[in-house]
Amino acid sequence: FKSQHDTGKNLYTVIVYPRSTATVSGDSDAAYAASLIPKDSAGYKIATTSMAVFTRMIDSKCPSWSQKRGCISALERLQKLILDMDAILMKGKPLDDA
Repeated sequence: FKSQHDTGKNLYTVIVYPRSTATVSGDSDAAYAASLIPKDSAGYKIATTSMAVFTRMIDSKCPSWSQKRGCISALERLQKLILDMDAILMKGKPLDDA
């Protein structure tokens, strides 16, 4: 983590960096298994694309209403995951692997 104190504004900022591990070459399957979101899933693609790519992807990959609804469901699951992790961090607890 990194902390910073702004005495002019009387603000104390703490930045918490996630734990990361380096993978050995050829061990990419273990890195996929350790990920919270599988890298080959649609949720991963949605979560990691830029806004420009996302809008093009929605137009081309989700032409029907039901497909767009599925995309919204994936976004809601991602939002819940982020909010859950944020709540754990705001309590001052580290994120565990479970």
